[in-house]
Parts: sequence; C-alpha cells; structure tokens
Amino acid sequence: SESAYIDLAFEFIHYLQDNSIGKAILSRIKEVDFKDGDNKLLFHQLLEAYPNTFCYTFKSPLLGTWIGATPEILVDISSGNGKTMSLAGTKPTTDQSDWGQKELQEQQMVTDFISKQLENSTSEKLVSERQELVAGPVKHLVHYFDFKIEPDQQWNLIQKLHPTPAVSGFPRDKALTCISNFEPHERELYAGIIGFKSTERTQLYVNLRSARIDATKIYLFVGGGLTQKSVPQDE
Repeated sequence: SESAYIDLAFEFIHYLQDNSIGKAILSRIKEVDFKDGDNKLLFHQLLEAYPNTFCYTFKSPLLGTWIGATPEILVDISSGNGKTMSLAGTKPTTDQSDWGQKELQEQQMVTDFISKQLENSTSEKLVSERQELVAGPVKHLVHYFDFKIEPDQQWNLIQKLHPTPAVSGFPRDKALTCISNFEPHERELYAGIIGFKSTERTQLYVNLRSARIDATKIYLFVGGGLTQKSVPQDE
C-alpha cells in the first residue's frame, strides 16, 4: 500500500544516510485484477502508448506470462559499434518545470558509473549532452553513449553494466545490500535483462515497466530511485 511504502521509504532513506549510499532503488509490487486472456489487447495498447520503448509479451512454463515496455537500453551492438544510455529521474511528461537537483544528481550517478565501465572494454567513446526521453506519460533524463567494442569484450561489458544504478543504486554493492535488507519480495524478472542476441547483433534492455500475469491478477513491478535527500511522498 502507499502508506506502507512511505513508511518503508523513510527507513530506507535513513539507511542510505547512515551507510553513505548515494542512491538505491526501492521497488514494490502493485496487484490489480486482470483477466489472463486480455494480455494481447494490453500488448497492442503498450505499442501505441509507448512508441519509444521495447515492448514485449511472452508465456513460459518456467517463468509464467510477462508483459512490459522498457525504455532503457543496456547495450545495442552491431558490427563492432555499440550504444548504451544512462537513464534516471522521472516526472510527468506534462511537467514543464526545471528538473530538480535531486533528479540531476541521481542521473549523473548513473552517467558516471556507465562511463567508468566503458573505459576498459571499449574505445572511441562518445557521450551526448543531457537530454529528455519521453516514455508515454512520463519523461526521464538521459545521456547517450556511442563506442567501439571487440566481439570478445561484449559479454564482459554486459556483466560490468548490469545491474545499472538505475535499477540497483550507487555504490552498487552497498545499494544491493540495502535492497536485499528492505524489499519484502523477490524482483523475479523485474530489473533483469531482456532482448535479442544473434551473430550479427546484440540488443538488450533493462527490464523496467514490467508485469507478471496469472489467471486473475496482474502484478506490476515499479521502483523509485531514493537518495539521501528524497521525499518519500514524491516517489
């Protein structure tokens, strides 16, 4: 519930302050009544509502039925040319006010982390200016990275980047410990890696905006990036 999330977020923020953690993600699962047979319709609605995201749905005997629309590229590599992004900070698309210092600092943490991970695995790295990425009703701050990479370095880079601070936090090890101490649920496929890999192209995304569907319910996985100065009600 909202009240339980806010109470937990206050404890979470105090933990960040006491342990010198810049940022960590506190997620929750929202349970909504839903008919399993409606997921095809929902998938087509996602395609229309989120044209700038990777939309997917699949059914697996092992993993269940999942659906999602994620805007965050982990890596997109083809013929030795790679792309990634540093995505963080969220507010409604209709909000035309300046981004707050909290969101700017949060996104800069992700940018610095990704830039460092690229140093030892890639060459000819280029970084864009900070931009906004619109994902349906919300928008995020983003930097785009372009780089060159050898085939034998691809998996090494993926392991370095995942999980990014956008879904874990920074410093990453401390943030993951914080998350495991506070979150009362398993994230399952939320915040994992999803996409395609072939001999010609590796196109992987961070599995944000995802949900698991069963016969009568849909379980929406959502998270907020909390910093030492966060206001729980704003998350």
